[in-house]
Amino acid sequence: MDKKNIDELLLYCLSKETDKAMAERLAQLSPSDWECLIQQSVRHWVAPLLYQRLNALDTATTIPADIAQRLREIYLQCALKNSLLYRELAKVLGTLHDNNIPVIALKGIHLAEVVYGNIALRPMSDVDILVKKSDLTRVEEKLRGAGYALMTYRKYNKAWLEKYNCHFIFTPLIKSGANGGRLYLEVHWHVQRPDSPFKLDVDYFFERAQPVTIAGIAVLALSPEDLLLHLCINSVKDRFSLGLRAFCDISETIWHYQGRIDWEQLQKRVSQWGARKPVYLIFCLARKLLGAGVPDDVLDALKPDGFDPRVETWAREHIFDKHESPPITTSNLSLWRLKRFRDKVRFFITRVFPHPKNMEILYSVPANSRRIYLYYPAHLKILLRNHGKSAWRLLRRDKKAMAKARRVNNLADWMESS
Repeated sequence: MDKKNIDELLLYCLSKETDKAMAERLAQLSPSDWECLIQQSVRHWVAPLLYQRLNALDTATTIPADIAQRLREIYLQCALKNSLLYRELAKVLGTLHDNNIPVIALKGIHLAEVVYGNIALRPMSDVDILVKKSDLTRVEEKLRGAGYALMTYRKYNKAWLEKYNCHFIFTPLIKSGANGGRLYLEVHWHVQRPDSPFKLDVDYFFERAQPVTIAGIAVLALSPEDLLLHLCINSVKDRFSLGLRAFCDISETIWHYQGRIDWEQLQKRVSQWGARKPVYLIFCLARKLLGAGVPDDVLDALKPDGFDPRVETWAREHIFDKHESPPITTSNLSLWRLKRFRDKVRFFITRVFPHPKNMEILYSVPANSRRIYLYYPAHLKILLRNHGKSAWRLLRRDKKAMAKARRVNNLADWMESS
């Protein structure tokens, strides 16, 4: 069976709709087809959910025993990993709660326990929480006291992260069992980077937040409307890198909060945030791919004037692309989008040989120190490791790389246009 048919069956399994013809196709899968289905579910980060849905579809008798066992093992591995993660998370949330620091649980930790209702169904690679920027100093102090350290990863130090990013990452000084031995705790003071085109007011998030219990600790969660919009914008920011998981999150959120979502308020916030295009695109895809319960009148109201249907095609192709390594990164794409040769040369020079003041921010070395020049070879090595292969594929006009870059470029142009 070809990849397109496998993708269609995966979508059927993940949706809550029933279809006799699709169920019959599922029952006729060969062992190799089942293997492809599992591989796709793993790539899209939805294998545990597939396991649950297959059991609910009552197709267990048609699944080869070894395939069924593999899916069950993936499900149990996710359950174990998340259990360890939530156990460590309880210590963090408990520390902040005991010190009267308001915390909003973001993304996976909220979705897995509250929306999905089963922490084994939502794979996570890290933990995200939102705090008020005015509380950052206290948060860092309390986390250090609880045995956590601020992580200055790659070439970025704390000053760079605070100026150009929207979160710090903390890890326990003593390794736990979570996430391969270490919990990565992302402490956000905003949900978008400073250069984001979307106008989100985090203060209002706290005003509209609702009380929930996560890992046995009383915390806050985004209102259903803010949660949906945050998921939409985050999936666009990630360039659909997590495949179908983002759309499952949206579909499950709408189902969980059915009857409690104020769609009129949601539309007002879309306008206030300047996020009409991405929200329409994500809602449209979530409904078409998984049957997400977005009302017709909401989609009609959000649809941009003169919407080009090719945008949806570009997005679908990118979602179901194999995402070969190395990926086409934002930096590679920026170089590729430049038309004039001298602009490409200027971009390359500024990336490889940044101004000493920029090197000071990146590597915590005084700009007026001669030592700063010793860091340029290391900087070049990092660039080559992270971007060299994909940049070279674009420069030599590799067909697959060019097609992917053109698709991402088209999507970016549409998102950024007024």
